[in-house]
Amino acid sequence: MRNTQERSLNEAITIPVGVAYFILALPTVIANTLVIIAIFKTPSLRIPGYIILCGLALSDLGVGIFGFFFNGLLFLSGLKNVISDPGQANSFITGFFVGVSTLTILAVSAERVIALTLHLRYPSLVTIRRVSLVLVIIWFFMAIMVALPIDDTEVSYMMISYFGADFVILFILNFKIYRMVRRHRAQISIHYPTQANEETMAMLRRRRSSLDVLYIFFLFVLSILPYIVFQGYLQFFVLFKNPSLDVEDVEVLMNADLVVRGIAFINSFLNPILYCYRIKHIRVAIIRVLPALLSRKLSSNCGVKLNINNMKGVAD
Repeated sequence: MRNTQERSLNEAITIPVGVAYFILALPTVIANTLVIIAIFKTPSLRIPGYIILCGLALSDLGVGIFGFFFNGLLFLSGLKNVISDPGQANSFITGFFVGVSTLTILAVSAERVIALTLHLRYPSLVTIRRVSLVLVIIWFFMAIMVALPIDDTEVSYMMISYFGADFVILFILNFKIYRMVRRHRAQISIHYPTQANEETMAMLRRRRSSLDVLYIFFLFVLSILPYIVFQGYLQFFVLFKNPSLDVEDVEVLMNADLVVRGIAFINSFLNPILYCYRIKHIRVAIIRVLPALLSRKLSSNCGVKLNINNMKGVAD
């Protein structure tokens, strides 16, 4: 009877979460793919700030494929019986992509601070080559971090310390961005009514792009904070004080962990929506490349059908 209750409790969470993962997988993959294609297909968007944003979209694309689709398949199919430890696979995926997203947003925030404080030296300091190198280092660093051969408790403590340090730096950088945006707003309100010169327009563009970074940061915090808080609670207040939990408590904690991981993944679904809503250049670029992609897909389908018909005619 107890095993039946535990199994029903687990399925009551894993099945709805798995269905939600499958529903979110396709739009997450499509939306982030469109963002990446739009940036690389548009010459005016191939600048350091948008290249870093492209790196964030690539991380979100990975969440759509591995976080949503793979985990949905894991929870809803017999694959969970094939993999020896599906929870460890889920932890690996979550830790890797959440870590990559955190460091990439850190890079986005640092780029904005440099642009606002050293805007005259910005072109020489922040280049596409340097930004691309930073993104490659981020991916390799997180791959090494999650692949370290240490036990779960050490991994949890290390990840909590890592995310805690990252969040402190992120809050400092974005608070600095917020203060600079307010100062720019005051300067614009003084100069803009009397003279709309090139410097004022450049200040307006920097303010707009800095606000976009703040929105990305706030959305990330709202999505990832439940996961960080739960992991801290799990390690310091549950496992540390009461390491001998019964089976039912462990089951409840595992299900709660599954839910907060799903909330963390939702950030990857919402990010491209935020880009299209806030960043006009990306929105216009996506609208421009989308018809070309659709027409290419339709023409390729028509070509395949034509070849099939020709083969049938030859066979007849």
